[in-house]
Amino acid sequence: MPAICSHPYYTVQREIVNNEQVISKNTLFLELHPDTIHSNKHKFNLADVHDLSFKLLSVDEYLLYLHTNQGVFTFHSPLSPLPLKRAFQRLKNDI
Repeated sequence: MPAICSHPYYTVQREIVNNEQVISKNTLFLELHPDTIHSNKHKFNLADVHDLSFKLLSVDEYLLYLHTNQGVFTFHSPLSPLPLKRAFQRLKNDI
């Protein structure tokens, strides 16, 4: 089933290569489906997600919080998660 909304987030990986720290960012996507939200490592049933919130860290970085019955999951995002939050709220209101 295609995603209703897709939102980018990134993971940061730090490695030591030839005595130098190498930092790489991997861009991934949170995908909102009619009954689930998918990240690269998790699949959350929409019924198990209580809220989606975010805060601005800097001009081009947001922290997105996914509040679930398994705890709070945090995602770093380069874009405002407001469209994802609005789509999520519309789906939750329909449940």
